[in-house]
Amino acid sequence: MKFSPSNLGVIVCCHIFDKSRPILLVAHDEGYWNFSCGQHDHGGTEDFHNVGIGHLTSHDPSINACADMQDGYIAERQDQDHPWVKVALLSGGR
Repeated sequence: MKFSPSNLGVIVCCHIFDKSRPILLVAHDEGYWNFSCGQHDHGGTEDFHNVGIGHLTSHDPSINACADMQDGYIAERQDQDHPWVKVALLSGGR
């Protein structure tokens, strides 16, 4: 499965935006998709950007493995060589 449409708007942290770190955390909650490096060194809302999913999948096609993830779930991986592990958020998957 792949993310569709390719211009689907998603939120990314500044490290994903500038391609300085790999995508290690994907969250799908309340209809929004968030992609981040999984670290906790983001300063605030200015450290997050809106992009089209196609920019991310062209750089890292492995994130398409998360395209079927239901709302209320996150996926994490240790690094780009490890598989995604999907789990329900504490509030529970929908």
